[in-house]
This record gives sequence, C-alpha cells and structure tokens, in this order.
Amino acid sequence: MYSSGDFLSGRRKIIARNIRARRRVLELTQVDLADALGVSADRIRRIESGKASIDFEEVQPLCESLGIEDQNVLYQQDYYLR
Repeated sequence: MYSSGDFLSGRRKIIARNIRARRRVLELTQVDLADALGVSADRIRRIESGKASIDFEEVQPLCESLGIEDQNVLYQQDYYLR
C-alpha cells in the first residue's frame, strides 16, 4: 500500500521529467527557463531533479513559458519526450 509521501514523491518525479523533457525539446537551458520565470537556475535544477516541489503559484507561469497546459505537466508521464 502506498503512503501519501510515496504518492507525492512519485508525482514530483513525473513533474520533474516532464519539465526537463519539454525544456530540452524547446532547446532551453535551465538558466533560460529560470530567467523567463524570474527564479534562480538552482530552483529549476532542484525542481528538475525532484529535490524540490513546484509551488502552486509557479505552475501556470512555468507552463506558459514551456508552451504547455498545466494538466499535462502535472499528470502525464513522459508526455514531452517526443
């Protein structure tokens, strides 16, 4: 049986993979994305590595910067690897 911590950890990994994959498809660096969002490159690195959760208020600006819909980055595994 999964705990809520397992669920959140798994969700964080999905989000991290989707963000990283989409950023790479767009040929953006972590610095490029960080600049577009007004955050540090370290913040992007931590989100993409799964070490930090994305804050609710970061979802929409992040998705707009990546040209994607928020539900795709949050819920679809490996959606942006193509």
